[in-house]
Amino acid sequence: MAQTAGELGEVIQARCEFAWHIPGTGDEGWQARRMTLGGMFQDHGSHTIDLCRWWLGDVTTVSAEVRIARPERGVEDLAKQCKKSCPESSYMVDVVCMGELLVEFVSTHDNISLSRAPGFTKAPGGAPANVAVALQRLGLHTRFVGKVGDDPFGQYLRESIGVTGVDTSFLFVDRAARTTAVFVAVWDDGRKDLCFYRNPGADMLISAEDIDGQVFGDARCFHFGSISLINEPAASAQRKALQIARERGLMITYDPNYRPTLWPDAQMAHEVIFGQFRQCHMAKVSGEEWLTATGQESLDDGIRAILDQGVELLVISRGEKGALATNGSYRIEMPAFPVQVVETTGAGDGFMAAMIARLLPEREKSGSLAKVDRKIVEDALRYASAVGALTCTRRGAIPALPTQLEVDAFLKSMK
Repeated sequence: MAQTAGELGEVIQARCEFAWHIPGTGDEGWQARRMTLGGMFQDHGSHTIDLCRWWLGDVTTVSAEVRIARPERGVEDLAKQCKKSCPESSYMVDVVCMGELLVEFVSTHDNISLSRAPGFTKAPGGAPANVAVALQRLGLHTRFVGKVGDDPFGQYLRESIGVTGVDTSFLFVDRAARTTAVFVAVWDDGRKDLCFYRNPGADMLISAEDIDGQVFGDARCFHFGSISLINEPAASAQRKALQIARERGLMITYDPNYRPTLWPDAQMAHEVIFGQFRQCHMAKVSGEEWLTATGQESLDDGIRAILDQGVELLVISRGEKGALATNGSYRIEMPAFPVQVVETTGAGDGFMAAMIARLLPEREKSGSLAKVDRKIVEDALRYASAVGALTCTRRGAIPALPTQLEVDAFLKSMK
């Protein structure tokens, strides 16, 4: 029987209302969030609050006030009040993200192959998980659905995702398979050298039996990728989740990833990746995956092929060349922001999250992304480009994803 991370007894999770302060931002820097606290919550290294043994008995959630002060002043208040709250299943979630969650070992040096890398930095990753964290940092409540192994890396991922605020109620644990790991080397032009340890990885073993309507609760949007569609039983779990999301009328967003070593062959990759466009309302395709995703070398032919599947809005991320958005009636091109690139891992995922955050309420108003005013889409594309640019200025995927406050400050500095 599948178990969620909260059922293992190793990490006790508490649902909390809390606030924290970003140093140097004055009174305006207090940020309010609702999140799952699992194990250790860290205020960016300034303080650690140990909630690992906060025994809840039969209480599935709690409401608490946790206030983190400026580093020089220490912790002012911790859990001033604790009370029984609503059941776990009723926790508000805006976006459900489903797919792979893995440990990334990123080369400490750029522009060299994995075989020559002298060392690596450990970080949580996986495209759908990156999107979930990015959305949480941009102000939406998110839930991640996936599976990790019952091993030290699985524990590391559960804690890493939990402390960001992403709901992990449906982050399952497999006691037989190991947590997936990938070694990554990156080049300044966006190319990556990847080596996966996934034979099989726990993320491949989430099954249709793990998925039901409770996964979605009152969610407004469902986001997925293509990696989970490569192998069974994960592929069946992904298809079931898509079916439920469509039946509930959620906005569905899709960001395919093509990793050649994970697919049996390029033809299968194209058929599976392209086949999912008919399932979504907004899709993002990167320039490096364009040919595999669309089957077309021509930009115009590829755009037409995707929009003909019923996609309301197509977004193309092109790294240093900027980004493009089109609904078939208009085409918006946005140049990339000039930043000092440290690493590009996770930039596309942050970009996608920003598009979702900005356009989800607009689709709810209009009924279709194709009907959203061009100026609104252009503003969303600029905002998403800023998120992607900021992500490139730090190492790691999830650790590098910016907060809403950081994005706003960056855009203000660019005026």
